[in-house]
Amino acid sequence: FFGYPAGLLAAFLLAGCAAERSFREGKTLLSEGKVEEGLSRLENAVKEDPEALEYRTYLIKQRESYTKQILAQADASLLNGRFDEAEAAYRRVLGLDRSSPRASAGVEAVVAARRHRALVDEAELAFGKGQLAAAQDKLRQVLVDNPRHREGKALQRRIDDKLAQSQVGSVQLISSI
Repeated sequence: FFGYPAGLLAAFLLAGCAAERSFREGKTLLSEGKVEEGLSRLENAVKEDPEALEYRTYLIKQRESYTKQILAQADASLLNGRFDEAEAAYRRVLGLDRSSPRASAGVEAVVAARRHRALVDEAELAFGKGQLAAAQDKLRQVLVDNPRHREGKALQRRIDDKLAQSQVGSVQLISSI
């Protein structure tokens, strides 16, 4: 420390204290479930003391852990048709990690799922009105994008059954003439 001006030495010591305080606060906030605030404090600690490997390592591990948890919640919400909840969770992940390909893909999946739900709803209306061709056209758009779409496949089976019934009725009518 000899040879350093007293002001520079004091600045180093204060930076170390500030980084330690930010680190402790970040850990406390995380333990209270305040993820975004906690990670922000940990980022401050890393900025305040870039040489502290412990701070950087802890930040990376915690960010990864919370990101995985939130992505799992988002995926479950999407799977259960809770699109607003899923989108909010994916966007929360993007707030923690702007470069998350899984979160970006999740937001796109939510957009597609909403579009598919609207198309299936329109197909249901058309089916209810006996407009089988229009219903099939709407469903085709959904099933091309997602061949395993549960509601779309169920409606397609109902349409196929209705078409089969009408063909059987036409054959019976022709054979009776």
